[in-house]
Amino acid sequence: MNSMQVKDKIRNISNNKNIDFSVLLRSYMYERFIERLAYSKYKTMFDYKFLNLKSYNLETILAEKLETILSKKDLSSRLKDYYDIYLISTSAKDKIDLNVLRNAIDRTFQKRKFNARIKEHFEIIKNSELLLTRWNAYAAKNNIKNLSYEDVINCLEDLIKIIEPVTV
Repeated sequence: MNSMQVKDKIRNISNNKNIDFSVLLRSYMYERFIERLAYSKYKTMFDYKFLNLKSYNLETILAEKLETILSKKDLSSRLKDYYDIYLISTSAKDKIDLNVLRNAIDRTFQKRKFNARIKEHFEIIKNSELLLTRWNAYAAKNNIKNLSYEDVINCLEDLIKIIEPVTV
């Protein structure tokens, strides 16, 4: 595939999944660089623990971001966590193992001693004017078009519904 074909494919994914083109392109470039390096004559010059950038699986990343969002409720200033959950949930949906996700959530919530009522925390987040304002500023600053706070909240709610039977 030549560079124009790659960019066209990434642009199509970006449009279909409502994910920022530059985020997808950057991710693709990192992954291709690491893959090429791993098969190059220079591979022995690097510590592979450093190259294993995916040391956390998607499920663990989601679990940690979800716990952070829920524990901070409407006091969170890290809207990137919301965006990351949206990106992972929409772009890698077919790669997420629900059993692994449930286990990761259980482990993360226990480790961080989160035992609050998830639905109550979520309702605070969902109805927060402060978070809505922060989201709009974050989206504008990061050139995230056509992705509303409501879209992100709906994605978060879908994730909560999936894990609800396992959580406190």
